Amino acid sequence: MAAGRQGAGRDDNAATDVTAAVRQITVQRNAAAAGSSLAALSQGRVVAYELLEPSAVDPGLARAVSFVFAFLLCMASFLFDMGVVEEKIYRRSLMQAQGRLTIRQALKVQD
Repeated sequence: MAAGRQGAGRDDNAATDVTAAVRQITVQRNAAAAGSSLAALSQGRVVAYELLEPSAVDPGLARAVSFVFAFLLCMASFLFDMGVVEEKIYRRSLMQAQGRLTIRQALKVQD
């Protein structure tokens, strides 16, 4: 058992070394294709970022936009529900017209 674990460890180390070598060769080729060198790419670069200020967004505008989206969501859910109700009414009237549904069954409250 111990010999199998040691072999697996060697395979993992070999895979790590091969991966690092392939990565370095790939970066060198990409640097050469871009007209740069590995040394230039390896230099420390400073990433600049800029924080957004909380006052950059107008609170009134944010409230208005959220209200509009909430209103649209309510309208969409209301209209979808009305479509479902209309479909149930149509289906019941169609079944009644075909004689598969009596008036007494149609007046029952069903889901």
